[in-house]
Amino acid sequence: MTEKDKQNPRPVRVGYLTYWRLVHRMKHNPIYKDVKLTISRQEMIEFVLKNWKHYLSIHTYWVQNGCTWHLTPSIDRIDTYGHYSLDNIQFIPLGENSKKRKTNILYKGETATEASHRLGGSRHLVKTRIRQGWTKKRSFTQPLINQ
Repeated sequence: MTEKDKQNPRPVRVGYLTYWRLVHRMKHNPIYKDVKLTISRQEMIEFVLKNWKHYLSIHTYWVQNGCTWHLTPSIDRIDTYGHYSLDNIQFIPLGENSKKRKTNILYKGETATEASHRLGGSRHLVKTRIRQGWTKKRSFTQPLINQ
């Protein structure tokens, strides 16, 4: 750890945890089998230090809005089909990041998870409805009936 790192313990911790989560995700999720991580832990820490103000603005907004899942700061690949490299990563809210998933179900630009929350259900509400044979339009638009 450099002297500069010691002066900024929070960004260093965020960088270390971001790196650890990436390694863990890539090791345990088969979706990432063809994705390479070409960043070292130290490079990730330096990336966070360099982009700390941007990360902090996302984090502050997340806290001010009740720490809802879709505003959580996350690391994102700019090119979804590319690898995790310094020129292909950025910080964005998790909700924006999740919209880029290859497996998303979309209806009029809204993800199934976003619609599920809007309709008052758990994040799996719309996907469950579709699996049960509902049309996409009905799954995304019919409010949850409170019992």
